[in-house]
Amino acid sequence: MNEYLFVDGVLLNRLERALGLDMDPRHLLRGLGRPVAFFYTTAVTAETVRYAERLGLDEAELEELDVRRDADARYGRFLARAGFVVRAKEARPRRDEHGVDFRGSYHVELTMDIMRLLPKADRIVLVTSDGEFAPLVRHVTEAGVRCEVVWSQESGLDEERAVPSQELLDAASDVLDIREVLEGKLRRGASADAQPRPSRGRAGGGGRSARGAARPPSGDPENLYLKPYAGTSIPAIVKFLKDDRLFGFLTLEVDPPVEEDVFFHGSGVEGDFFDLYVGQQVEVEIGFDSMRNRYQAEKVRIP
Repeated sequence: MNEYLFVDGVLLNRLERALGLDMDPRHLLRGLGRPVAFFYTTAVTAETVRYAERLGLDEAELEELDVRRDADARYGRFLARAGFVVRAKEARPRRDEHGVDFRGSYHVELTMDIMRLLPKADRIVLVTSDGEFAPLVRHVTEAGVRCEVVWSQESGLDEERAVPSQELLDAASDVLDIREVLEGKLRRGASADAQPRPSRGRAGGGGRSARGAARPPSGDPENLYLKPYAGTSIPAIVKFLKDDRLFGFLTLEVDPPVEEDVFFHGSGVEGDFFDLYVGQQVEVEIGFDSMRNRYQAEKVRIP
């Protein structure tokens, strides 16, 4: 089952302040069954600082902007390692009668990502309160794809734009409460048409498989369902990366879908392991690891 999560990071931050929560985006992934996840935000970059200099910000303001740029870069790396595809829109400074504000819009990027993945999606989850996405959500549901909105349904939210758009909520297949998602208490009936993915299975070790090795006498492999794909080239999506141990998991794009995501080790990547990112399209070959009695992605090619 192909499940995708799209997080409106700026509005999520406002909701965090409104609820007085310290949200960990990784809990969204766990609470929603670890879908392929995209996180949209704005970030201060070197170009932002150059624009600010031209606007005449003083030295103290520029130093504060440098601190924010470093913080934004660290947060982006944190999100990427947590398993998100990060779409960071450059923040542009604007001066008005109230001072200098920094803004950036990623609405086009988010919309294009959803439209690109819609033909293969079974479930789309959108974390936002923005009513501008209501027509997009309506289009997704009319295309026959389940589209859920995650937000707070508490009353009395006074943070700007923390109150969700009623048009957005009405367009969604279902509305999930963010506290339930973060705490892992999501009611299973909310997504009857989109069950959570099975577990990945064991991910221990990481040696490269011995292609063509004979099946060991200890019995059938734990993932025998991959045998029909052995030795063939298959399209896949990077689902998870463990940078410090050089391994990850892939979702095979086959019909019917396989039972679990597929393990691969960094030594099997034709190219640089660190060029991979979650959500990336790759080509893989399935081989058999006789030492661990399992099938896995032996070769991973980056297009």
